[in-house]
Amino acid sequence: MSRKDKPSKIRRNDPCPCGSGKKYKQCCLLKEMDAAQERRAAGSAMPVKGVPDIPPPPPPTILPDRQTAREDPFAPLWDEFNNADYSDKIAWIYRTLDDEEIELDGQLVFDLFEELNRDCNKHDDRARFNEMAEHLRQTRAELYAEEQSYLLGWMIENAYAAGRQDDIARYFLEFSEIADRDIDLYFRALVQVEYHGDLELLTEAVDIAWFRIRDSRDVTQWGIDEFAHKATDFHVFHFLESNPQARGDEPELLDRLSIYDDAEPDVDRLRHYLDWVTGRRAANWTEADFAHRNEQFHDNLGQLSLQFLGYLRHDQQMAFSKAELAREALVHYFVRRHQGELKLEEGKPKIRHPLCPDDKTLDRYLGELMGFLNRQDFKVVAQFETIPLWLKFLLDRGLLTNTIRMRILEELRPLHKMLLKIYRNDPIDPALFTALEDWPYLM
Repeated sequence: MSRKDKPSKIRRNDPCPCGSGKKYKQCCLLKEMDAAQERRAAGSAMPVKGVPDIPPPPPPTILPDRQTAREDPFAPLWDEFNNADYSDKIAWIYRTLDDEEIELDGQLVFDLFEELNRDCNKHDDRARFNEMAEHLRQTRAELYAEEQSYLLGWMIENAYAAGRQDDIARYFLEFSEIADRDIDLYFRALVQVEYHGDLELLTEAVDIAWFRIRDSRDVTQWGIDEFAHKATDFHVFHFLESNPQARGDEPELLDRLSIYDDAEPDVDRLRHYLDWVTGRRAANWTEADFAHRNEQFHDNLGQLSLQFLGYLRHDQQMAFSKAELAREALVHYFVRRHQGELKLEEGKPKIRHPLCPDDKTLDRYLGELMGFLNRQDFKVVAQFETIPLWLKFLLDRGLLTNTIRMRILEELRPLHKMLLKIYRNDPIDPALFTALEDWPYLM
């Protein structure tokens, strides 16, 4: 989404750009330092083959692992912090931040607070991390600003874990003010708020963020378009909450949407969308409408899924934004499977119904969403926890028999157990594990 495949400043704890799956500090960083030293000794300015974006001398400014540092002025500070126990680390950070004579840099602050966040998670003391980050803001404002995107991402996660709604709103609105600075980190926070369904906060935040993202040179056009799409969804959902039979031509709604489109909003397209979501329009679908060879598969699936969106909101009381997160993931999964993009090495998957997931391709699809470089945890859980409701929706419309529904749920249980294991102790958001714990919660 950003214009670069990796941050312009590669951090020690970022994934290594070589694709090894290790952190940068544990992989190529020291090799690059050695190579740079050899080039300096040989008087050569030629870069090492196969190592991207590493300049000739002087050596890289990225700090190596504090414990294996060769030339790191902050190594003593890091060692002092790293060798302390949990309570002493907390006392140390306050003491160090308050001492104006102790010099710190952004990289060290990132390392310190990344470690503190991890320790606070382990000790179920996440509110403490946010207090320390606020103290950093007060005592070292310039360093807080330098690492603001990372800090706010952690602070939002911790506020959700602690159930502090006021803090969630405050931090997310602050993040929206700098959304263009680290768009990938901002989108991750945005999706977390989307999962929790706070449309009041979402609509306020995207209006703030839009004018920074729209004019940014650091965000791809695809990222700008994707953000505009999400923002218009949030405003449509918010309008539907107070106008459940909206038709798409209301001046108030069109005015809200107009800031996200250079042209006038497409009223006909919006009316068509709302007709399906509100249930004003329906179809007597049959399984043949979704057969593999049916040329209308994509259109039929899209329209059926919009009916499902309305069903999730009105029949199952799921927040619109979370329901859309699940709907979008389900549609993407079925389209990719239909197009043969989820092929398996061990042969064809056993597909019992064109609108039902199978365990093998769903496993692969969710695995892709949980990729090392771009984990989409909230989309993974939203999709999986909603599958039983999708199957019930199909059953109620005569598109599925109860026998197949029960068989699908049973076949997905091993995948459910795997997800439970992943999210049981995951520090991102306890709500993910809670949502999976009682799956499939309807039989």
